[in-house]
Parts: sequence; structure tokens; C-alpha cells
Amino acid sequence: YDGIMIPYALAWDALEEDEMFGTIAWVWRVFWCVDMLLSFITGYHTTHRAVELRLGRTAKHFLKTWFVVDLFLLVWDYVGLALPGMRLIRIVRLVRMTRHSKRAFSYTRRVKSLFYAKVIHLAVNIFVLLGTFFWMAHVLCCGWYA
Repeated sequence: YDGIMIPYALAWDALEEDEMFGTIAWVWRVFWCVDMLLSFITGYHTTHRAVELRLGRTAKHFLKTWFVVDLFLLVWDYVGLALPGMRLIRIVRLVRMTRHSKRAFSYTRRVKSLFYAKVIHLAVNIFVLLGTFFWMAHVLCCGWYA
């Protein structure tokens, strides 16, 4: 949603709080809040390629790595509610997508590992490349008209 609507809103000066988009924007705000809370209990890979699942260590790892960025983005998003005309606030929200792109690539690897056929691997790679191409074209076109 953020990857599509933020460039659109910037290009056409559309406020995301209008009609249907306001509801979707609130759903996404709640999603990001829940995601931040769940990050405290999400395991991670250590330097020795072991998976760490102990709650104390996962919380400490999140506090050391992404907590400040996530908290800043959440606060920034709610400041954007009070000041809806600020374009910079919308651009900063795209940072969230970069954080989750690594997770998306790991899901792609998992999907590919479920299938033995190389045709499926090729189809998944083509789908990812086309999706990336269309998203970049969308962002460039919105930037062109902004």
C-alpha cells in the first residue's frame, strides 16, 4: 500500500485521509504498530548462523538494531496526521519498505525451495522482476508528474 499510494499522493497532491483511503491508511498504521510490537519477539540469525529465539535476547537485539528507526517512523506517521500537508512525512514512510524488502526476498527463496522444477523457479524470478519493474515505472511516472 505504501509503495503505491505514497508516490500517487505526492504526484497528485492527494490526501490519504480522504474517503476510502483514510480507512486503509488507518489499517496500515495499526499494522505497523503491531509489527513493531511483534519485532520484540521475532527471532534472528546470530553471527554463527544459529537462530536465536530467547525473548530477552530477541528484544535486546531489536532494541539495538531497528527499534529507533521503527519508533521514529511511527511517531513521524502520527505527526503526519496532525500536519497532513507535509510531503516530507510521506516520503520518509517509504523507508519502511526497505526494511521489509529483505523479508520479502527470504519469502521468495522459501517459495522457490518448495518446488523442484526449474520452470517454477524461473516463473517466480520473472514475476519478481516484472513486479519490481512495474513498481519502479509507477514511482518514476508519479515523480514525473509531481
